[in-house]
Parts: sequence; structure tokens; C-alpha cells
Amino acid sequence: MSQDLKCFVGAHKYELHETREVRDARGDITTVIYINRCTNCGKIHIKKVFYEQPYR
Repeated sequence: MSQDLKCFVGAHKYELHETREVRDARGDITTVIYINRCTNCGKIHIKKVFYEQPYR
């Protein structure tokens, strides 16, 4: 099956394009955002991972 057909039905082949960290006012990392991109059609997929900070 060609990659174009796989992209058409939604089975994209993603690679990691960029990673960003979101910090709060104290400088602690609260969220990491992974930005992935399909190697064939260029579709962008974003995954957010939230961190629970222990109380001080």
C-alpha cells in the first residue's frame, strides 16, 4: 500500500519535529509539547504532556 493512500485513510508516518517546554512563574516545567509532522504529506500533530508539580 502506498504512503499516499495510508495518509488518505489517516495512517500517517510521524517524525518528531520540535519539542517545547512551558514553564510557570517560578520556572518549573508544567507542560511539554511535542510537535510531530508526517514525512509524506506534512500534516502536523501536537501532543501535550502535563506534569503535576508537588506542593511546596
